[in-house]
Amino acid sequence: MARWTIAVDPSIQKLAEVEEDLKKANLKVEEVYDFINTLVVSGSKKKVLLQKDKIKGIITIEPEGESTILE
Repeated sequence: MARWTIAVDPSIQKLAEVEEDLKKANLKVEEVYDFINTLVVSGSKKKVLLQKDKIKGIITIEPEGESTILE
């Protein structure tokens, strides 16, 4: 199963709330990085990418080890 990093905008949604929403979507939250507002989840590409439009506060979803956020 692939692992994905999910960056969260804390001004829109709390990280813990996004984590709970991901669990409700039957995705496994592998790691939580509070200090950079990022979660690592495992799941199928299709299922994980669908969450961007369903869960508010998600900035990006990328394969683990990749990053396009340079802000």
